[in-house]
Amino acid sequence: MSIKLNLITLSISAFSALAYAEPSPSEFFYQTPAHKTVATIQAGYMDREYKVTNVGNASDAGLSNAGLRWEHGVNEHMSVEGVISYSYRTIKYTGKDNGQVNGLDNVQVNFKGTCPGIGWRWRYGLYNSIGLTPASSSATNTGTTAKYNGSTGSYTLTPYTGFDFDVGAGILGAKVSYDLVKHDTVIHDSSGPIAFGGGQDLIVSVFYELSIEPSLVGVALNYTNENGTFIGTNSQSGWAGYGAKIYARFGYLDNWQIVPSFTYDWNATKSNRDMYAANYIDSENSWRADLKLRYTF
Repeated sequence: MSIKLNLITLSISAFSALAYAEPSPSEFFYQTPAHKTVATIQAGYMDREYKVTNVGNASDAGLSNAGLRWEHGVNEHMSVEGVISYSYRTIKYTGKDNGQVNGLDNVQVNFKGTCPGIGWRWRYGLYNSIGLTPASSSATNTGTTAKYNGSTGSYTLTPYTGFDFDVGAGILGAKVSYDLVKHDTVIHDSSGPIAFGGGQDLIVSVFYELSIEPSLVGVALNYTNENGTFIGTNSQSGWAGYGAKIYARFGYLDNWQIVPSFTYDWNATKSNRDMYAANYIDSENSWRADLKLRYTF
């Protein structure tokens, strides 16, 4: 009888420890610990399928945001991050190659902050997207295959704020970001410069992560609302979209982590602009797979 009671007690204790264990640090709001530095190698593949009015099916697919990420924990509340990456994607209309996006993406310089409470945290920060080289296109009036570089040649400032709470062995949280400053992108081609502007994004996300020491799994749902845009003298209304992301973080040895993710997005509003080809889009959906290899020292 005493043996059975001991087994029951141990089982209840183990279940309680799992249910009320302190969750691992959030991956959605990842921030390098104080006085630590993290170097990350990253790569992604994106496939965007859409339908162009009076043209037909089109796609934009290939290597996306492959590069290096560096982050340093300034103190317990703040970290600074820099990202440099490269993309190589092919644009197709009705099954034929129509263009390429090839080159360095905008450089990112980000600031992340955390104000901790008891069992919860207030998150805040700034994303800075900087196009170091002007946007360019080799498109001509004869309709030949166009080549675009990855940089927008412009600057975008995106503040964000959010919260996350410990819920048992997991974390539940939300985040809101908005492009407070978004300079026009000026595309330089053979016919002269063309300005593409507007399109500030409001993004609202909710997520949940479950800790499985030394790893975690998470899911996030996103809502995006983009303001109206213009290209040259033509204006276009904004659009709204939804997305879902599944991700994980796997601990490896003491300092290594592997972070895979899969994201699916779909456009819920017709008639938005495609910056590269200046087309009206009837429908759109995209998916992307990303992989990060992170080292902390």
